[in-house]
Amino acid sequence: DRDWADAAMPGAVYRLRYERLVEDTEGEMRALCAFLGLPFDPACLHTGGSDRVIATASAEQARQPVDRRGIGTWQRFEPWLGALRDRLAGMD
Repeated sequence: DRDWADAAMPGAVYRLRYERLVEDTEGEMRALCAFLGLPFDPACLHTGGSDRVIATASAEQARQPVDRRGIGTWQRFEPWLGALRDRLAGMD
């Protein structure tokens, strides 16, 4: 599906669906690397064990392994997303 981002910048946005990442982590990481023009590195599959410094507000999240616990957690915020969804839908 094309949306406003695809229409504004064709081919510039990669859509990574977390559910697919959980089901096929290696396949999704290979596809992302290919989109970015980077070689696939097996280290991409081991996100939870790095001791590297992460200087963002989501540092703790970045250290978590990819797993099913995150699937559907966005739904608790759905009651507050209506206006944003409507506004983004109008950007077609």
